[in-house]
Amino acid sequence: MTGATVPITVGIKDFTSTCATAGKAPRAGQGHWHLLLDGALVNMYCGAHTTLSLRNVAPGTHTVEALLAANNHMDMMGTGQMAKTTIVYRPAHALAPLTPYTAPGKPTIHIVSPINGATVGARFPITLSWTNFRPSCDLFGKKNLTGYGHWHLNIDSMMGPMMGMGTMLAMGCARTATVYTDELTPGTHKLFALLVDNQHAPLMPEVGTSITINVKGGSASSGAAQTARIVTDPTTVGRYVPATLHLKMGQRVTFTNTSDAAHTVTADNGAFDSRNIAQGASWTFTATKAGAFTYKCIYHPNMHGTIVVTG
Repeated sequence: MTGATVPITVGIKDFTSTCATAGKAPRAGQGHWHLLLDGALVNMYCGAHTTLSLRNVAPGTHTVEALLAANNHMDMMGTGQMAKTTIVYRPAHALAPLTPYTAPGKPTIHIVSPINGATVGARFPITLSWTNFRPSCDLFGKKNLTGYGHWHLNIDSMMGPMMGMGTMLAMGCARTATVYTDELTPGTHKLFALLVDNQHAPLMPEVGTSITINVKGGSASSGAAQTARIVTDPTTVGRYVPATLHLKMGQRVTFTNTSDAAHTVTADNGAFDSRNIAQGASWTFTATKAGAFTYKCIYHPNMHGTIVVTG
């Protein structure tokens, strides 16, 4: 690798990869995947593609791993549940390394919005602010650097194994993010924002904040997310399993393409269109309108399915 980044593509089969349920209770066949550089966690992902930054990485040989992980971030180590490759980094024009940051005071983090006590639905935006700290997504999983790190968002608890990551909804370096309430019970929950170092360990002393949110009924959290697969079929090229899905308003279903060709999930009446779902990729449909919707693959019109949504 001679550039500043490494494009990463994974192929996932017989597994529903969705970030909407990250930090929630484990469910068989559902979760996301973790990217590791030289054995250290970089970040979690749900799609088939991402990019790995080589900032602050020394030239030479490095290992890159992808591991399937449960909703609670526990890595899966079974046969076929992890993949590993080796890269040799020989930069033509290396990124300028980041250097330690000496802050003028103690770091802080705050949740700007939503406000404490806000009522939220299936998904909502969150805005964060901080002082005396420099978040960097380029440094995920790299050696710790004074003054740098990123933030974690947790739901209901920051305690537990894996430095409290079992209830982590998301991690990042930007000031805004989207929070998913899938599989949370309607009612009151506590949302935490926590500053962590490059290795995902909480700063010491701990730097965090929290607010209370009220998850309203009728959101995606009022019904468990469902999964569907697109499998190979010798007659129609592909087939939706199950062929008929029954959802309540606000529920989600994630289609994962485990077949040997690209497909779409396209409503006959134009109500929804997944566009291209590559091999190993996933697409999530949210039920927002009651009715029966028939759909097909635009590439293979003999593929048919039905979604029935009730109030």
